[in-house]
Amino acid sequence: MFKTLDPRKTGYISGIAAKPVLEASGLSIPVLGEIWNIADPKNVGKLDQLGFCTAMRLIGHAQAGVDVDPSLAQKVGPLAKFTAIRPMGPMGTGGTGPMSANNTGSRNISGSPLSHAQPAQLMVPVLPAPQAKTFAAMFDKAAPNGILPGGQASGIFMKAKLPVPILEKIWSLVDQNQAGQLTRPQFIVAMHLIQSFLNKSMTIVPTVVLFHQVVPPI
Repeated sequence: MFKTLDPRKTGYISGIAAKPVLEASGLSIPVLGEIWNIADPKNVGKLDQLGFCTAMRLIGHAQAGVDVDPSLAQKVGPLAKFTAIRPMGPMGTGGTGPMSANNTGSRNISGSPLSHAQPAQLMVPVLPAPQAKTFAAMFDKAAPNGILPGGQASGIFMKAKLPVPILEKIWSLVDQNQAGQLTRPQFIVAMHLIQSFLNKSMTIVPTVVLFHQVVPPI
């Protein structure tokens, strides 16, 4: 399974490459978050083969009703079981920690304007400087080294309780290099887009965002 998720043979799997597998376990987002944190102790936003095996073992234990704990990584348990793994959407080519529409209670947006409108014509609202500073402070607190791992960013974004497909599109939009992690400007733009959806100033995810036109100097 690891080799399938790492077709380029890099020796690593990003959080988003692993996302469909983790979702297919049927475990809740908080539990998957704990599992990811144990498997990725350095918060690099990706797993090597040992980390992936650790995650699979912990999933097996969690499915058996055992509370997730780092010590379980060393204990043989039941094999992890998965339902049909759904194909990766936009976040499948981007990068963040595990996210699941079924587990977050997000509504289904099938048939919404997101599916039919012409996003290329959409204008992104300019981000007010005070709000930009707030998002920048959030980033600096969460990522003192200047890089925010995908799994950590996912936890922040999920608090907005937007439909997962929208969060996936936003991630894909800001993580254009598919690095599986975010820089400060990328995080600020992502939070701005999320906030714009929450306050209804946007209802469609654009296809392009020109960072310098949206984010004021901080």
